[in-house]
Amino acid sequence: MAERELVPCKAVQSKSPSRRLDFVFPTLPDPMRRILAAAAALSIVSSVGPPQAGAMQTTSHERMRLLLAEIDERQPFGTVYLNAANAQQQRVKNLPRRVGLMQQTAMLQRLAEAELRAARPAAAFELLDEVTRNVSLLTLSKRLRLTMMSRFWTGAFFLRQSMIGACRGAQAATQCTLPIRPDDEHVALEDIQDVIENLTTVVNLAQPDVPEHMAGQWLLNVAYMLAGEYPHGVPRQFLIDPRLLDAPVPSMPSFTDGTATMGVDTFSSGGGVAADDFDGDGWIDLFVSSADLNAGIQFLRNKGDGTFEDRTFAAELSGITGGVTLAQADYDNDGDLDVFVARGGWLGEIGRHPNSLLRNNGDSTFTDVTFDVGLGEDHYPTHAAAWSDYDQDGDLDLFVANESPGERGWPSQLFRNRGDGSFDEVGAQAGVADAGYAVGATWGDYDGDNDPDLFVSYFRGANRLYRNDGGGEFSDVADEVGVTDPAHSYTAWFWDVDNDRDLDLLVNSYRTPQTAIPDIWYYTADLLGRRQPADKPRLYINNDGAFEDAAVDYGIARVTMASGANFGDLDNDGFLDFYLATGYPGVEAVVPNLMYRSRDGRAFQDVTWAGGFGHLQSGQAVAFADWDNDGDEDVYARMGGMLPRERFRDAYYRNPGFDANWVAVELRGKQSNYYGRGAVVTARFGSGDARTETMRVVGGTGSYGSNPHRLHLGLGAATNVEIEIQWPAGGRQRLRIDANQRVLVTEGVDQVATLQLGGAATE
Repeated sequence: MAERELVPCKAVQSKSPSRRLDFVFPTLPDPMRRILAAAAALSIVSSVGPPQAGAMQTTSHERMRLLLAEIDERQPFGTVYLNAANAQQQRVKNLPRRVGLMQQTAMLQRLAEAELRAARPAAAFELLDEVTRNVSLLTLSKRLRLTMMSRFWTGAFFLRQSMIGACRGAQAATQCTLPIRPDDEHVALEDIQDVIENLTTVVNLAQPDVPEHMAGQWLLNVAYMLAGEYPHGVPRQFLIDPRLLDAPVPSMPSFTDGTATMGVDTFSSGGGVAADDFDGDGWIDLFVSSADLNAGIQFLRNKGDGTFEDRTFAAELSGITGGVTLAQADYDNDGDLDVFVARGGWLGEIGRHPNSLLRNNGDSTFTDVTFDVGLGEDHYPTHAAAWSDYDQDGDLDLFVANESPGERGWPSQLFRNRGDGSFDEVGAQAGVADAGYAVGATWGDYDGDNDPDLFVSYFRGANRLYRNDGGGEFSDVADEVGVTDPAHSYTAWFWDVDNDRDLDLLVNSYRTPQTAIPDIWYYTADLLGRRQPADKPRLYINNDGAFEDAAVDYGIARVTMASGANFGDLDNDGFLDFYLATGYPGVEAVVPNLMYRSRDGRAFQDVTWAGGFGHLQSGQAVAFADWDNDGDEDVYARMGGMLPRERFRDAYYRNPGFDANWVAVELRGKQSNYYGRGAVVTARFGSGDARTETMRVVGGTGSYGSNPHRLHLGLGAATNVEIEIQWPAGGRQRLRIDANQRVLVTEGVDQVATLQLGGAATE
């Protein structure tokens, strides 16, 4: 039967309103549930045809909740992997009778792998048992190959299971992060020994240059870590030298995980995070989402005492679910921050979910206005979204990056803000609607002509850099300026990495070119210094509007498989550092997340192990922010993966401090948009050889996570700073600010307002 189109509202008319409310309002008492069910029934009826006299009108907010619940019931999270397993099952059934035993057994093994991804381990291990029975009838070389692969998938699956059990315990921070410090209470050592036995068989059977050998070698070393026997217990020939993982960094303190004690003990499945002051009280809050439509958006309010409280229900967000990424901005210029929710990325045809725009009502409640403002007409699988005032008319516009699987030509979209709180889609007219697997988007004025340009990264295919030509039109100059690679791009952003007052570009690579080989092999081969064909990130340094890749010179040209990333200044030295959340949908994808610290803007140092950032679960969205208002930036990372079994606890890394000065700057536009998004702030501090100039862009942020509009500027030992602001509307301001304070700068006003660290940003 053909896939049904996801038509808003009409698709839900045959569903029970009470069933919908079980999902939207799971905790309501029965009397209230019956009242709301009756109201919902009237709303659904009124949405099908012209309004009838006395019938209730469906609001955009309720329409979205019902539609999301309908999609979740029809296509639960994990459907894409379930469909893949079912398709492989059908291929096995359709094998010709005369097919050889080797081909049949190999197909069964691939089906077992698909069943593991679809969260059906019982079916997978039945298949692997059948593979084992068939193996005895094969020739020796074929027998060794299939035995090796069966042991690999068995070992990888049970290693993942052991890690999940260990990492969900009270000592999750130490048992999920390199270096692992095992806790016998949560690690089943008998299971780990079974994992070690299976993976040892793999590395013994495979030659050292075979991909499964290196993939198995890495997983074997991780298993020994969980057992508390790394490195001393690992057979010498299979040991991965600890020096490859633990580069000594004397000046790097270890960050502490405050997840369990601060009220941010959240779980996710490939979701997004937005960090900002959503209630205007001077403290940075959190919005978090999960790709699973069965998981709701959460609003975590910063209480100002070092903890957060879940205000989701009070914020009227119940039933607003899903979201692979979040992007906040004040789209209606009313002085409070709204949130855009992107949905459906990676899911192809079944990912045609509606995106959401959540309007901040100014009283800590939010309303989904998607269908009211012109953002709900077309539903495509969306990966990323980026706000900017590209036409410089004083309000913010929105670019939405969509994926086009196979031959399908779904475009990306550019929504132009009309200035009245609604949008027109103008992507084709502007020249930025190219179809393809668009996965990342970032705005920045790379050529210094005072209007924002747009970079879009593509997973499979050339990246695009759309130069803003004015008049609402763009030209793709990616090939001309040299930023089309890597071929499997993902996370990307503009930043001034070398503090030379122009915008450079980081583009991370994600997957690898040969899907028949476990991707973890590319990571291990690269770690061990072996040649392999995987994509590596590009660090494009801006030279007068043209770019040159400096990833090798900066020490970051390595296989990372980054699925989310962001940047900030961890040590307040005035140079930007960055964090990579890693992983991919696979039970074998045990890859550490990575943190890189800038070395005076000339190179990066891997501080993953030293700082305690090497989380081994699949990561996604990342945000840098000073949540505790103590003058340094902390890091929040969403840790759940896209497989149904990979829902996981997030990580909150508290900065221990580096004894350096700082200043936090908030802008208020008059001619420009309210928060000054897109303003370029240049900071000059220090003296003589130690003088530094940094350039930051308000709203500049990474991929799949959004940093605050408040700019955090590290000053090193300097006690004051001179800042120059280039406003989006064209004006300039120069100001001198003392260190270690939060200030408010209003467009056209030459005096700064000093703000209390915990106080609201009022003028």
